Amino acid sequence: MTKDLVSVIIPVYKNIHFLKDSLSSVINQTYSNIEIIVVDDGSNASQQILKICNKFKKKIKIITIKRNKGVSTCLNKAIKISKGKYINWLSHDDLFCPTKIDEQVKSLKGSPDTISVTNFIIWDYEKNISKISKQQQKDFINFKYEQ
Repeated sequence: MTKDLVSVIIPVYKNIHFLKDSLSSVINQTYSNIEIIVVDDGSNASQQILKICNKFKKKIKIITIKRNKGVSTCLNKAIKISKGKYINWLSHDDLFCPTKIDEQVKSLKGSPDTISVTNFIIWDYEKNISKISKQQQKDFINFKYEQ
């Protein structure tokens, strides 16, 4: 059985030094059918971004925006070229837990009117946890997109 393709979009502007860890967290997912799109949002580090992406054996698509336009522009440009059935956004200074995409795809199967959200942990530079967010069903409303 073929797994659905998941597109992971990673906008990058500043703090490029976090990108390697973010990419590693995507590449090391238990779910393997992943397309990675990195969007350079007008940074001054295009060559550094390219070097980081090229260190990985997995093909990573890179979009370069000449002037900083913000996250929404990055996401929209990447969504236009993405091929995945599902879209996942990862900030370049964040990490995915290893089973995140696998668990989300399973939760979305057969539910076309569903979005998926996850819990998150905030930690400092020494990786001391400062906040754990636990999303609960009561926090969300049912919706159906109608055209």
